[in-house]
Amino acid sequence: MIRGAFGPPPRGRDALELERPMQRATKNLVVDVQAVRPDSAGALTYIRGMLEGLSRVEHDYRVILVGHRASLNVLSRDVHAGVLELPLNTQSTFNRLLYVWRLRRRIEEEFEGGNTVYWMPFSMGIVSPFKRIKTIVTVHDLLVFQHPKRLPWRRRIPRKYGMRKAIAYADAIVCVSEFTKQQLYLLFGHVIADKKIDVIYEGYKVAPTECERTHAILDQREPFLLIVGVNKNMEFLLRCFHRLRREHGYAGKLYIVGNIGSHKEIPLAIRRYDLHQSVRCLGFVDDAELPSLYRACDAFVFPSDYEGFGLPILEASYYGARICTSDAASLAEVGPLCKAQCANPFNEKEFTQAIDRTLRMEKPSPTVHDGFSWTKASQALVRICDSLLAGD
Repeated sequence: MIRGAFGPPPRGRDALELERPMQRATKNLVVDVQAVRPDSAGALTYIRGMLEGLSRVEHDYRVILVGHRASLNVLSRDVHAGVLELPLNTQSTFNRLLYVWRLRRRIEEEFEGGNTVYWMPFSMGIVSPFKRIKTIVTVHDLLVFQHPKRLPWRRRIPRKYGMRKAIAYADAIVCVSEFTKQQLYLLFGHVIADKKIDVIYEGYKVAPTECERTHAILDQREPFLLIVGVNKNMEFLLRCFHRLRREHGYAGKLYIVGNIGSHKEIPLAIRRYDLHQSVRCLGFVDDAELPSLYRACDAFVFPSDYEGFGLPILEASYYGARICTSDAASLAEVGPLCKAQCANPFNEKEFTQAIDRTLRMEKPSPTVHDGFSWTKASQALVRICDSLLAGD
């Protein structure tokens, strides 16, 4: 039996009673949170943003998080929702497949009526479709199909399999940008021809507090460029940064947010261009630490050549940073709305010049674009749920 929870997740298979029960709830929205880890910045931001949005909008759904204990521990501290724990770790491929089988069985046991929607915020894979439960899948990008070598080989095969199954069995698909939707049609047009596909933009991530560690970093009072994420065309950026210092006289540093442990090309490029004293690798940075970095940086640089959406661009604009990004993939769609300088992420000279132009711009005021809101995104998700249950 599932019961609601507010606060730490249960230690057994069942949950605690809701502190604030949802009296109007007549339908169920089951949210699969298996993709969440404490350091999974993108997945955590997206799922937390959507759940917070659902808590603010009017709807008649009881929101239930389903996953293993590690994921529920991360989310349930600040998200008002029910909890269904599956006692299984999904780090290995075998356990992930076993998890999906158990997930399907448990959900069908708990929800026998036709008033339930299962939502997979990240397309990790559905082994077989549910019998009487509608399914929504969110597709963020198709990197594993278009640039498979950028992922470790052990993650490539299960992710490809999982995405194919999720897309094939979903009753509705959500894409986070028009770019992702176009790529989905390009690769799976024959599979999704009769499916409902909606584009729902992501929202702004607002940190409620700021962290002491950030203040310690900024106490050095040195100018710096900032990038968030290490799998973002980093070797190219380091070449541009080297050129910016040599040809344009930039005297500041480059702060890299993210763990570079498995990205051997980054320290190699730092040594190659003699940037030991000019690059600071900050490692994992909590959400509460980012606002001060965005506000203090000379410019936020994001030369990624492939993004499904580009949430860091949105965050940087919210906190009033100058932005220089690429004109590739979804960034050509999101960048101009955030008043960013966009340049070719394959042309070193052009991108370096774009950074220099960005540095000469007047620092913008914080920007909030009406199209990017977790509340609006959650309302759109609720409309899709209603449409599926109504049989539209």
